[in-house]
Amino acid sequence: MDSEYPVVFYYMQDIDSLIDTLYLSLIERNEARFYLTHKAMQNHTKQYGYPSTTRPTGSFEKFKEQVLHGNKKDIRWTQRAQWTADVLYHRHMSMTQPEDLQKAIEIIEQEDQQVPLLMSNLVRLGAYLIERFEWSHDEVDVERSIDALKVALDLVPSSHPCRGIVVTLMMRSISGRCHTLGQLGWQDVTKMMTLCNELKSLSPTTEQSVLVLGASAMLDAHEMSDQGISLLQDVIRTLSRDDYKKGLSQLGLAFIKRFKRSRVLSDINTAVDLLYEVVKDPEGGGDQSVYLAHLGLAFLTRFEVLGDVADLEKCILQYEESVKLGISDDRTRSGMLAELSDAIHLRYLRLGEVSDLERSVDLSRRALRAMPQPGDHDLSTHNRLRRLEYIVAIKSNMLYQTRPGRYHQEAPNAQSCIDHALHISRESLRRASYAAPERFDLLSSYHNLLRDRVKSHEQAADTLLEKIQIEEERFVLIPLDDDSERLESSAEIAADWFAYHIVWRRDQPLGVLKAKEIYKLCKMVLRSKLATPKSRIMCSFLAMSVLIACPELIGGQKRWEKAFTICAEGIAVLPTRVPQYCQRNHRHRAQIDGQTLGSIAVSVGLNAGKPASHCLAVLEQSRGIILGFTIDCRSTTGNLQELQKINPDLFDKFNTLRSRVDSPSENREELLSRFPISPSTLERRATEENLKRQRMINVDELSKTLQEIRGHPGFERFQLPPSYEELIEVAKDGPVVIEVCTSTRSDAIIVTRSCIKSIPLPNLTHSVACRRIKELNTKIIPGGKSSYQLRSAKMERFLIWLWDTAVEPVIEELKTQGIVSSGDVLPRIWWIGADIMGLAPFHAAGDHSPGSTRNTLAYAISSYIPTLKALSYARERPLAFPHGDSSLLIVATPKVRGQSRLNHVNSEVESIVNLSPEWIKTEILNSPSSAEVLKQLPSFGAVHFACHGFSNINDPFNSHLLLRDSLSLPRGGKDCTYGIDILTAGAISDINMERAQIAYLSACSTARISSRKLADESVHIASAFQLAGFSHVLANMWPSDDDACLKVTTEFYRKLFESSISESDCGHRKVGAAFHYAVKKLRDSSWKEPLLWTPFIHTGA
Repeated sequence: MDSEYPVVFYYMQDIDSLIDTLYLSLIERNEARFYLTHKAMQNHTKQYGYPSTTRPTGSFEKFKEQVLHGNKKDIRWTQRAQWTADVLYHRHMSMTQPEDLQKAIEIIEQEDQQVPLLMSNLVRLGAYLIERFEWSHDEVDVERSIDALKVALDLVPSSHPCRGIVVTLMMRSISGRCHTLGQLGWQDVTKMMTLCNELKSLSPTTEQSVLVLGASAMLDAHEMSDQGISLLQDVIRTLSRDDYKKGLSQLGLAFIKRFKRSRVLSDINTAVDLLYEVVKDPEGGGDQSVYLAHLGLAFLTRFEVLGDVADLEKCILQYEESVKLGISDDRTRSGMLAELSDAIHLRYLRLGEVSDLERSVDLSRRALRAMPQPGDHDLSTHNRLRRLEYIVAIKSNMLYQTRPGRYHQEAPNAQSCIDHALHISRESLRRASYAAPERFDLLSSYHNLLRDRVKSHEQAADTLLEKIQIEEERFVLIPLDDDSERLESSAEIAADWFAYHIVWRRDQPLGVLKAKEIYKLCKMVLRSKLATPKSRIMCSFLAMSVLIACPELIGGQKRWEKAFTICAEGIAVLPTRVPQYCQRNHRHRAQIDGQTLGSIAVSVGLNAGKPASHCLAVLEQSRGIILGFTIDCRSTTGNLQELQKINPDLFDKFNTLRSRVDSPSENREELLSRFPISPSTLERRATEENLKRQRMINVDELSKTLQEIRGHPGFERFQLPPSYEELIEVAKDGPVVIEVCTSTRSDAIIVTRSCIKSIPLPNLTHSVACRRIKELNTKIIPGGKSSYQLRSAKMERFLIWLWDTAVEPVIEELKTQGIVSSGDVLPRIWWIGADIMGLAPFHAAGDHSPGSTRNTLAYAISSYIPTLKALSYARERPLAFPHGDSSLLIVATPKVRGQSRLNHVNSEVESIVNLSPEWIKTEILNSPSSAEVLKQLPSFGAVHFACHGFSNINDPFNSHLLLRDSLSLPRGGKDCTYGIDILTAGAISDINMERAQIAYLSACSTARISSRKLADESVHIASAFQLAGFSHVLANMWPSDDDACLKVTTEFYRKLFESSISESDCGHRKVGAAFHYAVKKLRDSSWKEPLLWTPFIHTGA
């Protein structure tokens, strides 16, 4: 056989060179060279295996038998052409080389001209053109693909074993046209249904995996996702073992897609179940790392909608195992590393652990290094590469801002990175046609970049305007049936327009037309259950703000009435922000979004002329949501005894369900202990998922049971916000004062046993209050000995300001009602501060110089309570301490590693023991473990902690008491690990103690609310003891002095244990009165040192 090269030459070439030679041989019709190249390729595959880049599809090869025209020579060259085209096509699919795809199309087009209506050519042409369409976005390609496949369908007999391939390709092409036009026309819908029915009716010999691909193509046409899922379900039952996992995974992804649009919880739960079934069989067909990534995606999707951090943790575990298994393809490996990095970054944003941010940066850099360099025409990879570079820069900059000393050399210029990424995105958008299917993704990427640039305040107004334009174009491309995505986009557009006019371009006031547009968008999102709770809450705030900012929109008093209604609707959504089946210590982070809504609702409602009681009911609904749900599960009031009498079965059902829902997440360890602790154990994760699913069912059943109870006469308001009469009843032992300060107005709502009344606080302005409270927390409370005198002077001025603006008007009003007088018997006042006022020390307000009565201590015994519901809960048990079989547990820890020694702790313990009556059982635990304390607590009516305390700003449920040093020694190891055994607020709140009465927390910051964002939730160590059942908790608002703690403790117990107590100071009042006396005594001796005595507060009954 003649050839210009020796035979050995062909056998020395690598596979890519052989493919190129094969193509040239075909073009030149050089039979000898084609034959030798083909043989060399066959030899190559025998030695090294069949590379995926050159494996032609077996399904297409079957069409070679269907040659209808041409002589024998034509047939031979046609087969060679098809084989070469297949090789080029598959190399393109594996290595993303558009030039190979172009060559394959040209080969088949030339053959089709020489041998018209050759079925195998028509099918190839249809497949290649739809693939090129997904790169070129040229409508001509998709139309030519459909035309070729129509002819092929006419030529292929219905009984042909490969007809399913042609049907599938036709579905894919129609789906591609759907993306171009934005929706399916009725003719396309009819055609897709016909093709779907044909796929279902094909003979059993049809390759079933083809049907799965067909269903996947149908899912791309969004309006037909239900039919696509149905088809997948039908197909999966008949798949082989290898294809079964692929089909099951595809079905799981289909349910994920549908959940994103439908928000139906059963869809995402079904996806999780299906994907769990896929990954539990690692020996089956398919890529296990890909399946793990799909399961991770399911958890991530559920987290994004429901907000449960436990789902995010599971997502990260799946992604980590996917990465560990290894992915051979560079692009896929880079993408998986990027996904893992983003998930860990999300956890950092939720939990605030800097180690997560460090790891996220490292993974992003690895993803960037793994990303293959794109070809000249590969816009998608170019864009992805620049996006990765930008993400690395942004995260690195965040890391630098978190730890500037450690990462100063790595701090990038984030702004230049954003500008560079924006330039690349603009170029990609410019080169992509308006009909391009990936234009939506390019717009989304560009939109995200603009969002970050707005946050950097760099040319914010102009950037925001461009962002709005991009988001509006992106909105047009969202499928019409994807209501959820369209609602989220509408919410962002509304928020951006509001920010543009109100924040950045005040020189361009919000006109009536634009205000009306924003208002309509916000109302639409607020009232749609398909929108996320976060967006609904945001739109409630925006709609209300628009009404206030643009009086011309709705004039007169009606404007305030509408605004109040909008606020109330948003507040009603707050409990759904994170479902109650989520772990309690995760729920508080998601409640931040609506924290100011309750305060604003009060101000707007009062402007609208609403009764103070109505405004208070709405405020109560917006506060203490996390604590409130736990109280509902533990409360023994609300006509429970009556319910037990008339319907014992319903009573038992309610009690069982609320106990299950209230059970702490930590108890799940008992059920999980049968499995190894390794995070890679699939059975353990599946069990965790089943436990969570059961908890979701329990929460739903509890909600239905509550509705059933409320259907009985006399139980209509069972566990609902208190009525007017119930609010009045709360004030039977003294008035409750709620302080509200917003940019609209400031008021105090006063609840007494005779009425609920609001009084204006005209001198309490929002801007000054924010500045003063910020100064208190950043410049007055923190500091050393050198600044003590200066800080004390500032504190004196702060307390006088607080008296003048917020407290004195309340005292004067109570004087007019005859509740406060200058007599010896002081009334009790419970203080509730809303939003920014939740950080104010009302009990210490005023001038405390000798002889002055212009202060709170001179007129009332002060207590704090987060909500009226919490006050009712604290009073459910009568005070039985110190009487009868009273018992007192004392926990003392004078020294732990890394903290200063508390020199007066032992004296404090000795003082309590000496003052305690003989009949009180007293037990002392010196530096105990947290497990020992938790075991002992339920046996005692009162508990006293003398130790260090720590307030966690980012995670209040992880605020803790420091109990003792801990030491762990690894098996067979020599290195010891030192730490501190802590008792967290979360662990305390998980207990429900029936004997609990008094908890004295003689430790720093046990009642500290460090963040304004969480002021309305009042989550700290003291509130955790309230949830555990303690009627009274004595705590400190900020760091306290060791000697001062000893003095207050001694005087409190002396007064508490006095036998000659006045008749007025009995019952629950006795505890508050004793503590008031102890703090006042310290104040009298140290009035020039307010930092010494102001931290001490009483919370509870």
